Amino acid sequence: MVLAVGWSITAALSIRRLRRGRITWWLPIVGAFATMIIVTICISVPMMGDPAFIAYIEQMTTR
Repeated sequence: MVLAVGWSITAALSIRRLRRGRITWWLPIVGAFATMIIVTICISVPMMGDPAFIAYIEQMTTR
């Protein structure tokens, strides 16, 4: 859901800039980067709250 919203906002902003006649090649790159950061945070928070996942990570680092 977050990914689709981020990409939709990026597309809407890009279309708006194109219609105004402005250069917009950089906007999809920045939009994708910002969206991926937000998605990564939204996925990481629940994963780090899972005791089984934390135990697995700790097991991998002690080998």
